[in-house]
Formats: sequence, C-alpha cells, structure tokens
Amino acid sequence: MKHICTSFKKLRIDDEIILTIGNFDGIHKGHGDILSRIKKEAENLNLKAA
Repeated sequence: MKHICTSFKKLRIDDEIILTIGNFDGIHKGHGDILSRIKKEAENLNLKAA
C-alpha cells in the first residue's frame, strides 16, 4: 500500500487525477474492486489514478 499524505493541507497536485479516499484496512475483494474501477476510469480519461 502506498500512503501519500495524512492531511489535505499538505496535498499538492499539479496534474489532473482521479482520487480515491478511504480507510483501507488491507486489500480484500471489495477494496480491490474499487481500486480496479478507479484505475480503469483513469485510463479511460487519460488521467493518473491516486
């Protein structure tokens, strides 16, 4: 798992992205499905998934 930041005040985004926010307690089927959908949508829109 990649932890990017703990506060929106510290978040610096220079590119357009698709962002998912949540409390992921490990990657199980439900979380994996969400992350797969985010990645696919980012690819469809030519954006980065974060």
